[in-house]
Amino acid sequence: MTAEAIAAIPRSRRVTWALLGFGGVGLAVLLWSALGGPGIGADLAPDPPPIPVPNGYDDLLEAGRAIEQSGTVGPKLDLTKADEATLLAVVQANRDRVMRARAGLAKEFQVPVVYQMDHVNQVLIPDLGSIRGGVGRALNAEGLLAAAQGRSGDAVRSDLDLVHLGDVMSRQVPMMPYLIGIALENTGLRNLRNLRDKLGAEECRQVIPRLEEIDRDHERAGAVALREKQFMVANMRKMGFFAGMAMRVSGAHARDVAQIETTLASAEKRQLATRRVLMTELALQLYRLERGEDPPDLSVLVPSILKSAPIDPYSGKPLLYRKSGKIGAVYSVGPDLDDDKLAKPLPSKHGDRSDGDFTIDSF
Repeated sequence: MTAEAIAAIPRSRRVTWALLGFGGVGLAVLLWSALGGPGIGADLAPDPPPIPVPNGYDDLLEAGRAIEQSGTVGPKLDLTKADEATLLAVVQANRDRVMRARAGLAKEFQVPVVYQMDHVNQVLIPDLGSIRGGVGRALNAEGLLAAAQGRSGDAVRSDLDLVHLGDVMSRQVPMMPYLIGIALENTGLRNLRNLRDKLGAEECRQVIPRLEEIDRDHERAGAVALREKQFMVANMRKMGFFAGMAMRVSGAHARDVAQIETTLASAEKRQLATRRVLMTELALQLYRLERGEDPPDLSVLVPSILKSAPIDPYSGKPLLYRKSGKIGAVYSVGPDLDDDKLAKPLPSKHGDRSDGDFTIDSF
């Protein structure tokens, strides 16, 4: 049969012939495609990120393991409730290890990702847990001790190192490492929040541009979601053709994808609100220190203190500002998208549907 003759046959009949000709394999491939499966020849997983040499991650991992093995910052120790003597003991015991970690943070840094489920579960997540549980907690203890002793400059250094660590750990990684990075950064941001009234003008000018830089260059949740979905498809393929098809037909795959997108989008919005409300409150603090009063509105902070007006990740509009007497406060409308005019501030423990405004005390 000529090409012209084939082209003249109705498309529906050609598809039927193809199914009959290829049998079950042809039917299965077409079904797989119709159900949203990756095309033949598609990449099995995202390309792993390039690893710098040397890689600061190696220093962080070695320091984190050493701190964990020392038993000085075990999970049962609540650093936020520890007294100065306890914090001092933690800091002194881990001084050299924290120095090693800081050396790693000063280098190029990339979490080494191998897109194999066993490697992620048995190697990557435990290693990141060592960095978080070792270096993260040691830096937290260092910052809390400095704050308790009135050494605000030293506290800022430790807290910014925590924020930096969380930021670099969340870049070019799948979902779980990304969320671990966010958790680390949040610890540093909370410490800076608690310290803000004690900061001088010079310290505010040190913190604000660093937070602006991280906010500008942060890893987008959409990129993380795409890598995670590609990773899921790769693992579905390894499960076998029919197991993967069963997940799609049952809707399990679609539910997992939706959950990934929802979780990451929610985490990103909360993180952006946290960072932006904090850096804008620090800008207010700096304005007060230099002018002796609160600004009439946020526009006067730009560009002398802030490079641009921070955007509310929930509304897509600039953050809100409200004065009560002579004191002003910055806030986001929060996940309900409703401006409650600070009548209902969100507590630190709130959900994606909670009613209230996201303030400096909402994280």
